[in-house]
Amino acid sequence: MDWRLHGLLYGLLIAIGVAGGFYFATALQKQIEALIGAAVVIGFLTWLGSGADLLGLLKDWYREKREAERTPTINHTGIFRDNNHETVHDENYNESIYYLRIELVSGEGMVNKCHASVTVLQTSLSFLRTHWRKSRDDFISISRARPEYLELFTMREYHNATKSKQLIFYNASSLTDNFKQPYETAEKVLTVVLDSENGNTPKPYSKTIQDIMDESCPIHAQSSPAK
Repeated sequence: MDWRLHGLLYGLLIAIGVAGGFYFATALQKQIEALIGAAVVIGFLTWLGSGADLLGLLKDWYREKREAERTPTINHTGIFRDNNHETVHDENYNESIYYLRIELVSGEGMVNKCHASVTVLQTSLSFLRTHWRKSRDDFISISRARPEYLELFTMREYHNATKSKQLIFYNASSLTDNFKQPYETAEKVLTVVLDSENGNTPKPYSKTIQDIMDESCPIHAQSSPAK
Protein backbone atom coordinates (compact mmCIF):
# COMPACT_ATOMS: atom_id res chain seq x y z
CA MET A 1 0.00 0.00 0.00
CA ASP A 2 1.23 3.43 -0.88
CA TRP A 3 2.80 5.30 2.06
CA ARG A 4 0.48 8.22 1.48
CA LEU A 5 -2.51 5.98 2.00
CA HIS A 6 -0.97 4.66 5.24
CA GLY A 7 -0.50 8.18 6.47
CA LEU A 8 -4.08 9.06 5.65
CA LEU A 9 -5.39 6.01 7.52
CA TYR A 10 -3.26 6.76 10.58
CA GLY A 11 -4.43 10.35 10.62
CA LEU A 12 -8.05 9.26 10.33
CA LEU A 13 -7.67 6.80 13.23
CA ILE A 14 -6.06 9.47 15.39
CA ALA A 15 -8.87 11.91 14.63
CA ILE A 16 -11.51 9.27 15.43
CA GLY A 17 -9.72 8.46 18.73
CA VAL A 18 -9.49 12.10 19.74
CA ALA A 19 -13.15 12.74 18.89
CA GLY A 20 -14.28 9.59 20.73
CA GLY A 21 -12.20 10.46 23.78
CA PHE A 22 -13.55 14.00 23.86
CA TYR A 23 -17.14 12.76 23.58
CA PHE A 24 -16.63 10.14 26.32
CA ALA A 25 -14.99 12.68 28.63
CA THR A 26 -17.82 15.18 28.03
CA ALA A 27 -20.50 12.56 28.73
CA LEU A 28 -18.66 11.39 31.87
CA GLN A 29 -18.35 14.98 33.12
CA LYS A 30 -22.09 15.52 32.70
CA GLN A 31 -22.81 12.31 34.66
CA ILE A 32 -20.45 13.44 37.44
CA GLU A 33 -22.12 16.85 37.54
CA ALA A 34 -25.54 15.18 37.71
CA LEU A 35 -24.39 12.95 40.56
CA ILE A 36 -22.96 15.94 42.44
CA GLY A 37 -26.21 17.85 41.93
CA ALA A 38 -28.26 14.92 43.20
CA ALA A 39 -25.98 14.60 46.24
CA VAL A 40 -26.41 18.31 47.03
CA VAL A 41 -30.20 18.06 46.76
CA ILE A 42 -30.31 14.94 48.95
CA GLY A 43 -28.01 16.59 51.50
CA PHE A 44 -30.18 19.72 51.58
CA LEU A 45 -33.36 17.68 52.07
CA THR A 46 -31.65 15.69 54.82
CA TRP A 47 -30.58 18.94 56.51
CA LEU A 48 -34.13 20.23 56.33
CA GLY A 49 -35.42 17.02 57.92
CA SER A 50 -32.80 17.18 60.67
CA GLY A 51 -33.66 20.81 61.31
CA ALA A 52 -37.33 19.95 61.66
CA ASP A 53 -36.48 17.15 64.08
CA LEU A 54 -34.26 19.49 66.08
CA LEU A 55 -36.98 22.12 66.17
CA GLY A 56 -39.44 19.51 67.44
CA LEU A 57 -37.00 18.44 70.16
CA LEU A 58 -36.50 22.06 71.21
CA LYS A 59 -40.25 22.61 71.41
CA ASP A 60 -40.68 19.45 73.53
CA TRP A 61 -37.82 20.53 75.83
CA TYR A 62 -39.28 24.01 76.30
CA ARG A 63 -42.77 22.62 77.01
CA GLU A 64 -41.40 20.17 79.59
CA LYS A 65 -39.32 22.95 81.16
CA ARG A 66 -42.37 25.19 81.51
CA GLU A 67 -44.40 22.35 83.02
CA ALA A 68 -41.59 21.64 85.50
CA GLU A 69 -41.44 25.32 86.47
CA ARG A 70 -45.19 25.38 87.10
CA THR A 71 -45.18 22.21 89.22
CA PRO A 72 -45.28 23.16 92.93
CA THR A 73 -42.10 22.12 94.73
CA ILE A 74 -41.51 21.78 98.47
CA ASN A 75 -38.26 21.52 100.39
CA HIS A 76 -37.09 21.26 104.01
CA THR A 77 -35.73 24.56 105.29
CA GLY A 78 -34.65 24.00 108.87
CA ILE A 79 -35.07 22.24 112.22
CA PHE A 80 -37.19 23.78 115.00
CA ARG A 81 -38.50 22.76 118.40
CA ASP A 82 -41.27 23.45 120.91
CA ASN A 83 -40.30 23.46 124.59
CA ASN A 84 -42.94 22.52 127.16
CA HIS A 85 -43.19 21.68 130.84
CA GLU A 86 -45.73 19.02 131.80
CA THR A 87 -47.05 17.34 134.93
CA VAL A 88 -48.82 14.00 134.42
CA HIS A 89 -49.74 11.67 137.31
CA ASP A 90 -47.45 13.58 139.68
CA GLU A 91 -44.58 13.21 137.23
CA ASN A 92 -42.86 16.41 136.22
CA TYR A 93 -40.89 16.58 132.99
CA ASN A 94 -39.73 18.91 130.27
CA GLU A 95 -40.52 18.14 126.68
CA SER A 96 -38.90 19.31 123.48
CA ILE A 97 -40.78 18.41 120.31
CA TYR A 98 -38.64 18.58 117.17
CA TYR A 99 -39.96 19.56 113.75
CA LEU A 100 -38.71 19.69 110.19
CA ARG A 101 -39.91 22.90 108.54
CA ILE A 102 -41.34 22.38 105.05
CA GLU A 103 -41.95 25.23 102.61
CA LEU A 104 -43.24 25.68 99.07
CA VAL A 105 -40.13 27.01 97.33
CA SER A 106 -41.19 27.20 93.66
CA GLY A 107 -44.00 26.50 91.20
CA GLU A 108 -47.64 27.46 91.07
CA GLY A 109 -50.61 26.52 93.26
CA MET A 110 -50.08 24.23 96.23
CA VAL A 111 -48.84 20.76 97.08
CA ASN A 112 -51.79 18.56 97.99
CA LYS A 113 -51.96 15.60 100.36
CA CYS A 114 -48.40 16.02 101.56
CA HIS A 115 -47.37 13.32 104.03
CA ALA A 116 -44.20 11.84 105.44
CA SER A 117 -42.69 8.82 107.11
CA VAL A 118 -39.90 8.63 109.67
CA THR A 119 -37.36 5.82 109.94
CA VAL A 120 -34.61 5.46 112.53
CA LEU A 121 -31.85 3.30 111.13
CA GLN A 122 -30.70 0.24 113.07
CA THR A 123 -33.86 0.21 115.18
CA SER A 124 -37.35 -1.25 114.89
CA LEU A 125 -38.73 2.20 113.95
CA SER A 126 -39.46 2.02 110.22
CA PHE A 127 -41.76 4.16 108.08
CA LEU A 128 -43.64 5.70 110.98
CA ARG A 129 -46.37 7.92 109.55
CA THR A 130 -45.95 11.16 111.40
CA HIS A 131 -48.17 14.26 111.50
CA TRP A 132 -48.06 18.04 111.19
CA ARG A 133 -47.82 20.52 114.04
CA LYS A 134 -50.83 22.80 113.39
CA SER A 135 -53.49 20.39 112.24
CA ARG A 136 -52.18 17.17 113.85
CA ASP A 137 -53.24 15.53 110.58
CA ASP A 138 -51.20 13.06 108.56
CA PHE A 139 -52.05 14.70 105.21
CA ILE A 140 -52.08 18.43 104.52
CA SER A 141 -51.80 20.92 101.66
CA ILE A 142 -48.84 23.30 101.58
CA SER A 143 -48.99 26.73 99.93
CA ARG A 144 -46.84 29.85 99.93
CA ALA A 145 -49.05 31.37 102.63
CA ARG A 146 -47.01 29.82 105.46
CA PRO A 147 -44.49 27.05 106.17
CA GLU A 148 -45.60 23.81 107.82
CA TYR A 149 -43.83 21.85 110.54
CA LEU A 150 -43.51 18.09 110.40
CA GLU A 151 -43.15 16.36 113.77
CA LEU A 152 -40.07 14.16 114.02
CA PHE A 153 -39.85 13.10 117.66
CA THR A 154 -40.11 14.27 121.26
CA MET A 155 -37.31 14.32 123.79
CA ARG A 156 -38.65 14.02 127.34
CA GLU A 157 -36.54 14.73 130.46
CA TYR A 158 -38.03 13.68 133.80
CA HIS A 159 -37.56 15.66 137.00
CA ASN A 160 -36.70 12.67 139.15
CA ALA A 161 -33.71 11.43 141.05
CA THR A 162 -32.08 9.95 137.96
CA LYS A 163 -32.98 12.80 135.58
CA SER A 164 -33.80 10.14 133.01
CA LYS A 165 -34.45 10.97 129.35
CA GLN A 166 -36.31 9.19 126.58
CA LEU A 167 -37.24 9.72 122.96
CA ILE A 168 -40.84 9.37 121.80
CA PHE A 169 -41.93 8.84 118.19
CA TYR A 170 -45.47 9.36 116.97
CA ASN A 171 -47.00 6.86 114.56
CA ALA A 172 -50.43 7.59 113.10
CA SER A 173 -50.81 4.06 111.76
CA SER A 174 -50.36 2.41 115.16
CA LEU A 175 -53.03 1.79 117.79
CA THR A 176 -50.53 2.67 120.48
CA ASP A 177 -49.76 5.99 118.75
CA ASN A 178 -46.31 6.46 120.30
CA PHE A 179 -43.08 4.49 120.42
CA LYS A 180 -40.73 5.16 123.31
CA GLN A 181 -36.99 4.64 122.90
CA PRO A 182 -34.03 4.96 125.25
CA TYR A 183 -32.09 8.20 124.98
CA GLU A 184 -29.12 6.30 123.52
CA THR A 185 -31.13 6.13 120.30
CA ALA A 186 -30.02 9.72 119.72
CA GLU A 187 -26.85 8.32 118.16
CA LYS A 188 -28.87 6.75 115.33
CA VAL A 189 -29.64 8.31 111.96
CA LEU A 190 -33.20 9.52 111.40
CA THR A 191 -34.51 9.63 107.82
CA VAL A 192 -37.60 11.50 106.61
CA VAL A 193 -39.29 10.67 103.30
CA LEU A 194 -41.83 13.19 101.96
CA ASP A 195 -44.48 12.47 99.34
CA SER A 196 -47.48 14.26 97.85
CA GLU A 197 -50.30 13.93 95.36
CA ASN A 198 -49.13 16.47 92.80
CA GLY A 199 -45.90 18.23 93.74
CA ASN A 200 -42.17 17.75 93.62
CA THR A 201 -40.69 16.59 96.92
CA PRO A 202 -37.07 16.73 98.11
CA LYS A 203 -34.65 13.88 98.52
CA PRO A 204 -34.90 12.05 101.87
CA TYR A 205 -33.66 14.09 104.81
CA SER A 206 -31.11 12.24 106.98
CA LYS A 207 -29.26 13.24 110.15
CA THR A 208 -28.46 11.76 113.49
CA ILE A 209 -31.03 12.53 116.16
CA GLN A 210 -28.33 14.19 118.24
CA ASP A 211 -27.45 16.55 115.36
CA ILE A 212 -31.12 17.41 114.92
CA MET A 213 -31.39 18.37 118.59
CA ASP A 214 -28.14 20.35 118.51
CA GLU A 215 -29.05 22.30 115.36
CA SER A 216 -32.64 23.16 116.29
CA CYS A 217 -33.88 26.53 117.46
CA PRO A 218 -37.15 27.52 119.18
CA ILE A 219 -40.00 27.51 116.72
CA HIS A 220 -41.17 30.98 117.76
CA ALA A 221 -37.74 32.48 117.09
CA GLN A 222 -38.19 31.85 113.34
CA SER A 223 -34.51 32.18 112.66
CA SER A 224 -33.09 29.63 110.30
CA PRO A 225 -30.86 27.07 111.98
CA ALA A 226 -28.26 25.03 110.17
CA LYS A 227 -29.76 22.75 107.54
